[in-house]
Amino acid sequence: MAVPVIVNGCGRVAIGYGVIFGCSKSPKSGDGNILLQSRDARAEIVIGEKTALSNNVSMIARQRIKIGRYCLIGDGVQIVDSDFHGIKPDERRNTFGETQSVSIGDNVWLGSRVMVLKGVNIGDGSIIAAGAVVTSDIPASVIAGGIPAKVINRI
Repeated sequence: MAVPVIVNGCGRVAIGYGVIFGCSKSPKSGDGNILLQSRDARAEIVIGEKTALSNNVSMIARQRIKIGRYCLIGDGVQIVDSDFHGIKPDERRNTFGETQSVSIGDNVWLGSRVMVLKGVNIGDGSIIAAGAVVTSDIPASVIAGGIPAKVINRI
């Protein structure tokens, strides 16, 4: 392990065999820490075998975040399955907002500083370009990028 990994919350975190956490040679614009936080007793984060996470990655679940096998997760990636607050001004401090599971297939590459938001499914073998914000499903074997992320090429 090249950087500290913080695992907290009251839910479950499952790590597959051979998962790599951080790299001393990767960019460290932040402190390098990796955060895996399951905020609810029923929440879970599942990371498949041989997946590699770079530095400054955050995964925060109120329901479920599932990362497949052999994935590459770039520096500064954030994956969340909830809004964490209501939308209306009078709901922002006393509700959790909408929550929907996130699923990332096998052999997916998330470039640096990608954000994956609630309810997203990313198909096997896809690449998400650096800086993209993924707000809807991405099919298998494509390259997607932009804000919001859209398919830009097939692999």
